[in-house]
Amino acid sequence: MLKKKGILLKTFAFTSLLITVIVLISFGILFFILPDYYLYTKNKTLQKRADQLVSEIDGAKTEDELAQFISDFSLNNNATVMAFNSSDELVAHLSSPFVSMYSVSAEDSKRITVTLAKTNKDLTEDSTDGDLNHHAVISKSTILENPKSIALEGIPSGYVLKMRNSMDASHIEMTKKVNNTAIASITITSTLQPIDEAKSVMISLIPYLLLIDLLIALVAAYFYSKQLTKPIIHLSKTAAEMQSLRPNISCKINTNDELGELSDNINALYIKLRANIENVKREMEKVSLLEKSKTDFMRAASHELKTPITAINGMIEGMIDHVGRYQDKERYLKECKKLIDHLSKLVHEILKASKLDTTEYILHMEKIDLWEIIEKNLENNKILIEENKLKLFLDKKNLEAYIDQTIIENTLSNIISNAVKYTKPNGQIHIFTSETEEVRILSIENECEPIPIDDLEKLFEPFYTRNYSRNRHKYKNGTGLGLYIVKKNLETLNLPYKLENTKLGLKFNIYFQKAPQCNAPS
Repeated sequence: MLKKKGILLKTFAFTSLLITVIVLISFGILFFILPDYYLYTKNKTLQKRADQLVSEIDGAKTEDELAQFISDFSLNNNATVMAFNSSDELVAHLSSPFVSMYSVSAEDSKRITVTLAKTNKDLTEDSTDGDLNHHAVISKSTILENPKSIALEGIPSGYVLKMRNSMDASHIEMTKKVNNTAIASITITSTLQPIDEAKSVMISLIPYLLLIDLLIALVAAYFYSKQLTKPIIHLSKTAAEMQSLRPNISCKINTNDELGELSDNINALYIKLRANIENVKREMEKVSLLEKSKTDFMRAASHELKTPITAINGMIEGMIDHVGRYQDKERYLKECKKLIDHLSKLVHEILKASKLDTTEYILHMEKIDLWEIIEKNLENNKILIEENKLKLFLDKKNLEAYIDQTIIENTLSNIISNAVKYTKPNGQIHIFTSETEEVRILSIENECEPIPIDDLEKLFEPFYTRNYSRNRHKYKNGTGLGLYIVKKNLETLNLPYKLENTKLGLKFNIYFQKAPQCNAPS
């Protein structure tokens, strides 16, 4: 829980600090850049408007138009325009101080600063766009006790120049060459507004502005941090829950960004992880059952081998020692031969059965006509069928399957041989097919005594025979591995099967899918 709060607190602190630093930097840039930027903007604007004025002067036809243009420019731009003729003499009635005159009394006109600007003498013929060298051309400043002494011709008596009562006003000044018969050049002077006061006001406001900005930054940073860390905290909480491997756990972040994509990836990874764990569990259970089956099989095999070996050993010892009935060596040598044949067959069946418990066998699937295999096995059992005078009933409907030929031949061989072996003399064997909507059924039914239901499943256990306890020579009845091998084969082919009692006796059913398919081991 501390970690979840930690990431929220860190994000909140970092965001607040970032916003505060940005505000401070913005104030600093504004404070230090404002004067230079103001001068740059003022100069650029004045230059542009001065070019427009020159264009208007060049196109003026009368002096009234000139006077109007210069007066409008002076008023709109807070600038003074001094007009000079080709002899570099001031044209007073076309200069803005004289165009915008006003009357003042002698008492109010004392100590007025008069600034006369003259054009640069270094004008050349190469000057273009009406431009002269753009630099200050102030020639001198004079403090006059009586402004009437500088009254020029054409200026009415009682009027003086309109000038600023400042000894050190900052200004921008430029001279422009014009093409007009009345004037040859103009000098424009624009006074800069003092910004020191604005800077002082800004400094006094900074603490209050910073406080407001800080409050805004804290509120904004809180909501931003909470919104940003909410999906991350959810991802962390969900990942912690996933450690328990419980089902139905998922990240619920439905956004069209990297966090939403990460949520989907975590969900997919968790589903795949659970599936892999379940597969591993099933494989472990399967391996455990396989190991148990192998152990049980080896115990049963050892027991089955021990019985005939003990019998053979006893008969041989009796014949060597000439004990009782064992003196008839010819008879008991034949008995030993039968036991050895049974042992050979038993060992062969054990080896065959042991291969079924391995996963190394690779199925070779192909299309097989099952009736061909059935007829082949009936031919192999022909002698026993004739000896017991068994009656065969075959219903040869089309029965083809996509299957491993070797395994299905071995399976049908065991089922048919058991049916022939355990059918009553003069009994019947029925082999037929039927079908449902999904499967075709191969049925092998023989006439025999019914088997108790509890014993039906035991028939598929290794070395199990029902008459073992009643028959001293069990080897005459088989090894007890036939149906065990059938069971393993059908499981390998993934084919369902069923053994059931009928009115006739016993019936074995095998179910084949109608659609051709490659049946994989289960």
